Amino acid sequence: MGLRDSLKNARDGAVAKRADAKEDAQRQAEQHVAEALRQSEQRAADRAELYAIIKASCPLPIEPGDLSLPGDIRLLADEFLVTVGKDWGLSSQKLTLTTHRILYTHGRVSKDMESVYLTDVKDIRYHKPVVGFGSIAIDTASGKIEGLPASTNGAQLRDRMMQLVHWARQRAQQPQVVQAAAPAGDDIPAQLVKLAQLRDGGVLSEDEFATSKAALLARL
Repeated sequence: MGLRDSLKNARDGAVAKRADAKEDAQRQAEQHVAEALRQSEQRAADRAELYAIIKASCPLPIEPGDLSLPGDIRLLADEFLVTVGKDWGLSSQKLTLTTHRILYTHGRVSKDMESVYLTDVKDIRYHKPVVGFGSIAIDTASGKIEGLPASTNGAQLRDRMMQLVHWARQRAQQPQVVQAAAPAGDDIPAQLVKLAQLRDGGVLSEDEFATSKAALLARL
């Protein structure tokens, strides 16, 4: 084999390697997209099941959508939007309630969202001055949250927020029994698999999984 043939073979080999690398990168990208789509569909299916369960017990209306919260905060797998501050007449749309958290900013200028879990709230106080709108203050396990947006109906807001706090405490203390959708013939093994998927996806805690599993096994 002459020098010219050797150079040609080397060039052809380099071209082939680049083509293989490009195909590998494209294949990996397609696999990544497919996996992201699968996870998104699984999350949507799990949330659809949980929505019906949580809606039945939550004292306030909840939204089924997997919405983005202010500050690009994403809802947790089993978290649903309860209401935004404007729904109760707040002068600033910077207070968001979910089935897990209170998200807020201080004043009208700040855009940085902070949050506190409902189970960490000790009390919610409402103060109405002689002149102007009333204000909400939240006592938590780690301190006080003040400077929240003023409200035209703060007393009602305070009462409903406390309803949500009490509900979240009870829910945290009593693991829920989640019934997976039953296939034809009441297939208990299939329901156990579904429960395991919910646990592995972070939707169910270990306690909730164990309680639900025991309830299904008792039906065998």
